[in-house]
This record gives sequence, C-alpha cells and structure tokens, in this order.
Amino acid sequence: MKLSMPTASVLVLTWNHERYISQAIESILAQTWKDVEVILLDNCSSDDTLRIAKKILSESGIKYSIIERSAPCGIAENFNYLYTQSTGDYIFPLSGDDWYHPDMISTKIGYLKLNADVGVLSSGGWIYYDDVDQYEEMDVTNYLRGHIYKEVLQKAGAFNFVGLCYRRSVLEDVGLWDGNLLIEDLDMFIRISLKYKIDYLEEPLVFYRKNKNSASANVSYMIKGWEQYYDKYKAVSWVNMRHWLADRYRIYAALLIDKKQQKEALSLLWKSAKLNPLNINLVKTWAYYIRSL
Repeated sequence: MKLSMPTASVLVLTWNHERYISQAIESILAQTWKDVEVILLDNCSSDDTLRIAKKILSESGIKYSIIERSAPCGIAENFNYLYTQSTGDYIFPLSGDDWYHPDMISTKIGYLKLNADVGVLSSGGWIYYDDVDQYEEMDVTNYLRGHIYKEVLQKAGAFNFVGLCYRRSVLEDVGLWDGNLLIEDLDMFIRISLKYKIDYLEEPLVFYRKNKNSASANVSYMIKGWEQYYDKYKAVSWVNMRHWLADRYRIYAALLIDKKQQKEALSLLWKSAKLNPLNINLVKTWAYYIRSL
C-alpha cells in the first residue's frame, strides 16, 4: 500500500527564538487543516530554542523532523535545505518568531485548489510590535495580484511576504531561493510572477513579529541586499535599475536622518545623486537633511 504524503509542509527556520518558538509551533498544531508536516531547522541557536521545539513536537503527534546546523547559514540556503526535506504539495515557510491564524493553511490551500494559475498566495495579517506589545492590522489596500514582476521591485507594500503558500510544482519549475542574496523573498516573487500569477487574500491569516532586531531595521544589511538586486537585475528592460537603486539609497538616507545618523545619511544621498541626480524626491530629501543639521 502506498503511503500518503502530507499535502502541506511548514518549513520553520529558527535562530535564538526561545521566547517565540512555542507560539509558532502551537499555531501550526492548532491548524484546522490537519494533513501537515513540520520541517524545523535551527540555525545554531545559542539559547533554549531547540530544546523547546523538540519537546513540543515530540509530544504533538504531528509528522515532523528537526535539523540542527553545525554552522550558521543564510536564510535562502536554509530554506532550500528545508525544502529538500519536505514532501508536501504546498509549501509554507515560517520564521520561528511569527505565527499563524488557525485557518491559515486550510484557507490558502482551498483557494489554490480553485485557482490553478496562481503560483504563490499571500494574505492580510497582523503586525505585532514586540517592543511595545501592540498589534496593527496590515493594510491590504495597496496589495497587487497577477504578473506583477515590475511592481514587485517598484512598489513597496505590493503584498505581504509573511505567511506565503507556494505550490511545490512552481518551485520545481522556477527554482529555489537564490543563496547569493541577503533578501531572498523579493527575487523569488519576481521569478514566479514572470511565469505565474501572484495572488492574495484579504483575510488576516498570519502574525508578523516586528522589533528593533528585525533585519528590515538594519540599514546596512538592507542596502547591501538592494545592491545585490541591482547587480542581478540591472540588465532587464522593464525597470530602470539605476533609478531604482538611487531611490533605495534615498529612502534609507531619510531613515538615517530620522535616527540622527547624518554622516551615514550623507553617504547614501551622494550615492543616490550619482545614479539619478534629477530625481525631485532626492531634492526634497536633501532639503530634509539640511534642515536636520
């Protein structure tokens, strides 16, 4: 008799998540869709994350496996390895500090079963500001759907990157996450939307934890990530990547001005000016910089 494989694989990536991992795993166990496996990879945590995860999963009755890294690896490389250990037709990457609404998996699989041309599905959700213990519902009014590879690069907030559901067949077709990139998810969306539709549901189905240690709050990390995107996509015809990178420099310069880091902001403003000196928004940011002195 052929054994049936779980239709959903949740790929959990953890690193020093001892305060959060229980909530993440419990949210998977509480799913209304029960045909699920958990593949968890711990990226060399120095805290109690792994012990907590092992205890909960070993007592859960769910199909699971745990991978312990002997040396830390990047996000893309870790998710690629997690994927190779999975069997589900639908893939759900999850950071160990985020968590799901109980209907997350069932709702997204149900939608994809009815929409064969959609390659990856996003949704609304809640941002949880860990530092101040506050929730904010994500604004889905600017989310986009379809073959939106241009908008993926050009429009911030075009969709929610947390709580994604990928078709396994699509990942097999377009390839896995690019291990050379610091910011891996945007590139995946571009490659998928060149061939398949991207879609979203308005329902808030995922909880995204945000705090001062989030990668998006690390300006140097994000800038290096955007420079990698410039190098990878500078030859495409559907977006002016020089202007695109110039605007990334400008946006993060404004953030640094807010943080009173004028020296670092000035460096980014000059980089922006070299790439797109006639940008009217850059003029406004220069004026903001001068007022801050």
